Amino acid sequence: MHFLFIYFIIFTVLFKLVNGKCFTSEQLGATQLDNECCGEKMAYTLKLNDSCSILGKKFDCSFAWLLERYKLSDKFAIKANTQVKFPGHPKFVFVTAASANYFPSLRMLIAKIKEHYGCNQKIIAYDLGNVTKNSEWMTELNSVCNLEWRIFDFSQMVAGRVRHLKSYAWKIFAMADVLLEYDTVIWVDTSIFFASANLASLLKPLQKGKISPVQLLSNSGNGKNIATHPGMYEYLPMLANFGPAKTNELSGNDDPPQFETGFSILHKTEQTRQLMKWYD
Repeated sequence: MHFLFIYFIIFTVLFKLVNGKCFTSEQLGATQLDNECCGEKMAYTLKLNDSCSILGKKFDCSFAWLLERYKLSDKFAIKANTQVKFPGHPKFVFVTAASANYFPSLRMLIAKIKEHYGCNQKIIAYDLGNVTKNSEWMTELNSVCNLEWRIFDFSQMVAGRVRHLKSYAWKIFAMADVLLEYDTVIWVDTSIFFASANLASLLKPLQKGKISPVQLLSNSGNGKNIATHPGMYEYLPMLANFGPAKTNELSGNDDPPQFETGFSILHKTEQTRQLMKWYD
């Protein structure tokens, strides 16, 4: 009885945290058509238990084409068990991006990757603005072995502030683009410095299924809610929605840490597809 009481209290708190309406599986089924776009589910569901799920606000159907473009829609569900790839494998790649003002740090990053992983290791780098226009820089980049240079397509993003580089909204598009072609991807910001080539401590646990297929390895030093627009929780209800944050500190307001994507590992699995679908 004591256990049931504690469970009831925890469940009540969680329900208040997500601040949403509780749906049974039957009720969710009844709303299915209203939350789809041409058969594709466009409303995120947070399942609390077998009898209660929280339904997010439906995303606009005009964005469904992006799910098709990056094969993130449900018809592309990943059923195969893809083996984790290691540096040097043709299906393993490092990915980064830079605008002209970050070219010096881009050069350093590329040099360090080549120093530690050799010429055979593939790197994909995206131009976020004005690097390609500099012929001297391009001559240097074109001389790097196994470096693929791509110009980022900002036209796929809604016009306005999301196209601003400091929004970092472009990053998830680049990740999705590369996951179309590669099995194991490591995203590295140009600020990352490689001191060694040892990635085994990260990739081996992933290979054994001991850690999730998406790894964000550092936090920003502030809580999640202080950096999240409250309206996002209308679309993506989650247990982190504790209400307005009172401080930038990680303690004192029950605000979970916000993790950064500066160094990220993404491995192609169904769990990864689901995450990319809802956060793309």
